[in-house]
Amino acid sequence: ALQQLAAALTLTCFATSQAVLVEVSKRQSNGAVRFHMPSAVLYTELLKLCVCIVVLAVQKLRPSDRSASDIGYLSQLSWSSWTYAVPAAMFVAQNNLVFLAMARLDPPTFQLWACFKLIPAGIFARLLLGQRRTKVQWWALVLLVLGMATTKLALPAADSAVAASKAAQGIFILVCNGWLSGFSGVSNEWLIKVQDPNMPFMLKNAHIYFFGALVAAPTAMAPWDGGLDGFGPTAVSIVCLNAVTGLSVSFV
Repeated sequence: ALQQLAAALTLTCFATSQAVLVEVSKRQSNGAVRFHMPSAVLYTELLKLCVCIVVLAVQKLRPSDRSASDIGYLSQLSWSSWTYAVPAAMFVAQNNLVFLAMARLDPPTFQLWACFKLIPAGIFARLLLGQRRTKVQWWALVLLVLGMATTKLALPAADSAVAASKAAQGIFILVCNGWLSGFSGVSNEWLIKVQDPNMPFMLKNAHIYFFGALVAAPTAMAPWDGGLDGFGPTAVSIVCLNAVTGLSVSFV
């Protein structure tokens, strides 16, 4: 429980920092994100995959962890392994949509509307996993919706048409992404907690990140063909932060 709480608090800090860093990148290039966003998604998936591989390799050095079943999981893909491609593809889509939304919204508005994903997550968890919520928790979700609507209604009337249009696009992206996030999060939770109970936790994550990298690769640019353009300290920090955030999510 303490580990999950620590991961949740860490995740909150990282998610907040991510929006701030993207805003810094926008201000460094007159309002536009300098780096290629799909490439950043690919680099994030590859970084998470590398972390999982290193952790698994360290675990295999321990005599108590050298079991034939675990080594078998590393050497072959079973039919169930391909089921990890489903949430992996959705996570890649989510990450790209998040970048698109952050490019259109300021950090406070982005953070508020990013919380919309809690509502679909609660609904899908009830329908697909049978998880029950208390009345207080459901009312908290209703208050969240009202808070987001009030904030939207309170937008300054003096905003230009272009700024208002960009804000509306960003909010619409986050609402769509919220439903995608809710379903992918629930399906990922089922895979992590229910499917293949004998498979090591980090190996399950490695499956997801491996398929995520495969899905993200076609939309990314090769490093020698502009894929690293604009990847200064801020962009590298965003990629590393996204990777740590993704790994923290798996622990919650």
